[in-house]
Amino acid sequence: MSTKALTPAHTNSLKAHMLRFSLVSALVLVLAVSLEWSMSFVTAIFTAQLLLPGKPPLNLALVKTLALAVLSCFLVGLGVVLIAQPYPILLFIILAWCLFFVFYRASTGLNELVVLFLLVALIALPMLASTSRAAASGFVVDFMLAFVLALLIVAFVHWLVPVKDDFHQAAEKPQAQCLNHQDATRQALVSTIVILPLIVYFFAFDKLSDLLVVIFVAILAQNPQLTAGAKASIGIVFTNIVGGLIAVFVFNLLVAVPQFSFMALLITLSFMLIAQAIYLHPKGAIVAAGLSAYIVILGSTIGSDGGLASAKFYARIFQLSLVGLYVVGSFYLVHKLAWLQGPTRQNAH
Repeated sequence: MSTKALTPAHTNSLKAHMLRFSLVSALVLVLAVSLEWSMSFVTAIFTAQLLLPGKPPLNLALVKTLALAVLSCFLVGLGVVLIAQPYPILLFIILAWCLFFVFYRASTGLNELVVLFLLVALIALPMLASTSRAAASGFVVDFMLAFVLALLIVAFVHWLVPVKDDFHQAAEKPQAQCLNHQDATRQALVSTIVILPLIVYFFAFDKLSDLLVVIFVAILAQNPQLTAGAKASIGIVFTNIVGGLIAVFVFNLLVAVPQFSFMALLITLSFMLIAQAIYLHPKGAIVAAGLSAYIVILGSTIGSDGGLASAKFYARIFQLSLVGLYVVGSFYLVHKLAWLQGPTRQNAH
């Protein structure tokens, strides 16, 4: 967005938003690296995402609502694990029904954050439980702690540094249109057909290390239109390229000067530059979408795990490229089935 048409009051508000986002996000990421907790980057990612433009201010009541919603999602996932984990065929039947229901509710207006966590819970927990139920339970506890911590941090920041204007409302995206029952059912069925074979494959060949790929496919599968799927796939790859390139650049500077104080200053500077791109540039949404890639890649390279940022970067880009190919190809094949086409398309033939 441009600041030329803004009044002085709105300009000051915009600066306050930018400073709040960049300084708090940088501080949380620096602390996440220092704590050496495997889920600390979840806190850093959600803190940055919840401070972006378009997100309403958080208060304790909203924190409680979101935390209970996320906990409910993971309890659903744990319930599926406890009931059907010993019986693979029953597990896949229940998973298919649950995925269909989630995709259907996503098409009829369910909150997108709830949809995201339901998909993560339904896919991640059974796959983790196939190795160890303790690992699945530990994932729920750690994830909830990290997410609630991010909510509390953002709520405290909104209380400490309030910005009383309609800036966040002006930046909000228009609400997606809800589908009717017939179209929502068809869309949910297509999405389930696309995602379920991949889940079965990952279970059969124990591909737990590639769990991120399945989750990205599930997210893309919420919109089973071939053209939209292709655009979303290209968009995800491109936004992760942007975030990854920023992370590689910052990492190379940290290798040249391996000091904690320099790391803290450099991360803060990088978030200030990212804030300028997000808030002031017309294509700032692309940079905002690549934030998670930047945080995860940078955090995994300068934390206790070490490793090369470039290797992690190219590995993630390769995974997301496979996601795009699978989504586009599978939607193309599924849409060739006449009984899954809408009435309009069938009459057109």
